[in-house]
Amino acid sequence: MRKSDRNGLTIPSLPKSISEDIFGLSASKEGTIGYDNTLYSGPMIEKNILEAKDRISAQFMTLTREEENLKETYTKLETEKVTYIQEAKRLYEE
Repeated sequence: MRKSDRNGLTIPSLPKSISEDIFGLSASKEGTIGYDNTLYSGPMIEKNILEAKDRISAQFMTLTREEENLKETYTKLETEKVTYIQEAKRLYEE
């Protein structure tokens, strides 16, 4: 079974029973979500969502810093490369 998103891309979707088996999630009539036969209320879900957002934002900041470090390293290596090529040409001409 496939769903189409707003951009026209096709997204595979799992039948409800398979997704419940894989993720252990089932929706009850009271509007709570159960995981491994344990029901969680709205505030518990909101807390989990906030914790997940915090983890994701921390990972994002870490990856941003790492990206900046890699960009600096790349710039230094490009400069060294140009210097090395100039020196190699000079030595060849001598």
